[in-house]
Amino acid sequence: MALYTAQTNSPSTTLASAAASSATSITLANGSIFANLDLPNYLTLGYTQANSETVLVTAINGNVATVTRGVDGTATDWAIDTPVARVFTAKDWNDMIDEKADASAVPSAYTSTPAMNGTGSAGTGTAYARGNHVHPTDTSRAPTDHATSATTYGKGTGTNYGHLKLSDSTSSTSSTSGGIAATPSAVKSAYDLANGRQAQITATGLLVGAGSGTVNAATIGSNLTLDNGTLSSAGLTSYTATLTTTWGTSGGYKTQTVTVSGLKASYNIPPIVDVNLSGTDASADAALLEAWALVGLVETGANSITAKCTGDAPSVQIPITIMVWE
Repeated sequence: MALYTAQTNSPSTTLASAAASSATSITLANGSIFANLDLPNYLTLGYTQANSETVLVTAINGNVATVTRGVDGTATDWAIDTPVARVFTAKDWNDMIDEKADASAVPSAYTSTPAMNGTGSAGTGTAYARGNHVHPTDTSRAPTDHATSATTYGKGTGTNYGHLKLSDSTSSTSSTSGGIAATPSAVKSAYDLANGRQAQITATGLLVGAGSGTVNAATIGSNLTLDNGTLSSAGLTSYTATLTTTWGTSGGYKTQTVTVSGLKASYNIPPIVDVNLSGTDASADAALLEAWALVGLVETGANSITAKCTGDAPSVQIPITIMVWE
């Protein structure tokens, strides 16, 4: 049984032309008056008269309405200008009574025990649940006495949350799958063991492991050996030389090679070369720094050192120090 919506204020129009009792379409003077009417729906012809006829409208195209005649009242020949409106009729009232009285449209009560455990689902049941229905207790989630078994229930692992057994052991080889955790006592014991392996190191300079878990200062002769030269300042050897005012030309550079006995052609760590300043004569030191700034590159050779300038060469002698790690 279908129920049809009403239209606010029951707007009305009239027939634009006569409608015979057998006609399945009628022409309205103003079809737009029913633009907001949900279809299908009822319209009543001659609603101001005692012998009105209610029709079922299935479509309205412009001013032409497609209808089923005489759904309430008798199909009648209607003249032009007959009033037409959506009004509340005996048909509407009887349809509501029939709808309410239709027991097949009312869901029945659910008679089985409500579901508890299982996979989530929207369900397919059409019965309604009574207001006093009770779900059963979910025993699968009841507390369990874990003291009866170390691993049967709720064991925590590297991937699962759960209960853990505590241990004071500091030598356990159990992995994350063992379900065992260290106590604060075990952590403290492990800390004390680690802390006792190496006392505070007070030595300075180069350090060397003793092979027994301790570290000591390195000593010359025992732990440090050199290719050649004299060891000073923990492996640094210092050489001195003087760049003269005599410069040659090679490959576009101004060059000068000075003999320095003991130097090698190459080192694992590049040598450090710098100008020697007096520290007592500011004017002389300023002149040395200005001259040293003209030297762009210094290269060591076997018992020699070569300085190169990309532009002008210095016009004063420059005392230098060469520090090498041997």
